Amino acid sequence: MADPNVIATLDAFDRTLVRIYRTGISLAALYLLSAVGHWAGQPLAPFRQALLMLAATLMASSLHLYDKRIRYALLMSTLLGLLWAALAPRLGVPALPLLVEGLLLVTLSGVAFKESHCFRVVGLRWVPLLLLAMVLARAAGSGTLAVSLSLVAGGLMGYLALRKWQMPLHYDIGDRSKYQN
Repeated sequence: MADPNVIATLDAFDRTLVRIYRTGISLAALYLLSAVGHWAGQPLAPFRQALLMLAATLMASSLHLYDKRIRYALLMSTLLGLLWAALAPRLGVPALPLLVEGLLLVTLSGVAFKESHCFRVVGLRWVPLLLLAMVLARAAGSGTLAVSLSLVAGGLMGYLALRKWQMPLHYDIGDRSKYQN
């Protein structure tokens, strides 16, 4: 749980990492909200996939989380998703976009869950379930339901992004003595 009374001393690198992390959250919200393009008849698949890859990479690479096992699990999920997206076509194997998306969405889910505990942002605990339901709906061929779930999750992530950008940067670092090496 974040303790606003702990004010970590930040250097330029820390401030940059926090901004990278917050940018990732903002891009994740944009990715989820861009699902509305499907309703408007706009094929956004390549743009959306690149946006998700960038968002997950920014968040996973700069995540400040006390438990290193969870931090590494989120990073590994993102790296596996990126690796599979890059290597599958070269190996002649179908890229399986849902697999790539699912691996990257693990990072978004982990960040939403972490932020719901640290900063008690309303509704964030539902984001992992919404994202899981979104992927399952897409796999089942229910595009309208998938888009609806994406928009709800995108609204929650957008709200988180707005809240995060209003917070002092040191809130994201927390108490350095609690980090596992």
